[in-house]
Amino acid sequence: MKTSILTHSVCAVLGALTFALAFSSITRSTVEAPRRSTKEDAVVNRLASSSSLEAPERSDFAGGVANARRIPVLRERLRALNFHFARLARVDARSAIESAQEELTSGELSAVLPELLKEFAKQEPLLAIHWYLDNEGNSAFAGGRHSDARYRLLEEAFSQVAASEPEAALKLAQRIGDDGTRLSVLMPIATSAFLEGRQIDLLETAKGLDSVSRLFVSSATMAQWAEFDLQAAKEAYGKYFSPGEQADQASSIGVAWMQESPQEGADWWLSTASNKDEAITEIIDTWAGIEPTGVAAWAASLPDAESRDTARNSLANRLLGSDPEKALALASSIENAERRGEVWRFQVALLQARNPELAERMINSAQPELKESMATPESE
Repeated sequence: MKTSILTHSVCAVLGALTFALAFSSITRSTVEAPRRSTKEDAVVNRLASSSSLEAPERSDFAGGVANARRIPVLRERLRALNFHFARLARVDARSAIESAQEELTSGELSAVLPELLKEFAKQEPLLAIHWYLDNEGNSAFAGGRHSDARYRLLEEAFSQVAASEPEAALKLAQRIGDDGTRLSVLMPIATSAFLEGRQIDLLETAKGLDSVSRLFVSSATMAQWAEFDLQAAKEAYGKYFSPGEQADQASSIGVAWMQESPQEGADWWLSTASNKDEAITEIIDTWAGIEPTGVAAWAASLPDAESRDTARNSLANRLLGSDPEKALALASSIENAERRGEVWRFQVALLQARNPELAERMINSAQPELKESMATPESE
């Protein structure tokens, strides 16, 4: 909580100016400040010798950091450090990062690092990515404490590189050792490449990635493309993907198509998808958000009983919160007797927790077999 508050506070210019005035007042106080230790003097001298700033600025930065380190209140101390290191980062972000890593405690580093890394990525995106790759295993930079800082650096840097060189961005992303981090940068790469009209280049390059990364990049690219230009995305779908890959990309086209024509989009999506049950569930969820009245009719029109039951189950789950009576009616219309009982009991159990009186009425008015099933112990 502290890290988040402190990190974002310096993003406001007014907050920074307010602090600068308050801090200036503190340094002019007639109360004698504690004397610096020999180690602190060494830090001041090292920071003051930085070639990133002009001589007066070097002295001001070094003195500001040293004074900030002596502020007894943690929150104020971190705000002061953030202020001075952010100022240095606007001139030379890499030097600011290196100085922060060497001179600050782990708690202080957590407060200032996110903005420093983001500034570094803005100034030199390729260099920032290589710096991250070199430091990925560094214990001072790893762990959950710095996850936000790492993501800011990578999102900014990869977005900039992908805008002009999506192929280079993907190749660099594959060098990231952590699976979750690697996947997290693929979305900004896909978005940036698409905004620059480089989606075809990205799809071609993605063919050389591992299967998980390829699917992630392709799906993100196709989903954005279909939302922007459905016809062009449909043509690319048939041109750049094999039959097996097309089945995996069905949802990317289907969601956008359903925004224009729910019936056509749903029929195409279901006919193309490799996992029919999963596709039906996604279609129901998408359609219910577009046109709730039409989705029930589509569910009832599906050609086989298993598909109809899957659709009714999904729609019942979707409607339980907003229209519990309709949800239970759908559950009771499931054709497979065993599945009908399971879904109906599950729906009733959820409703009992939310509205016991309505649940009781629905049980009393239910079909005899469903009513009797509620009295049967689960162990039987």
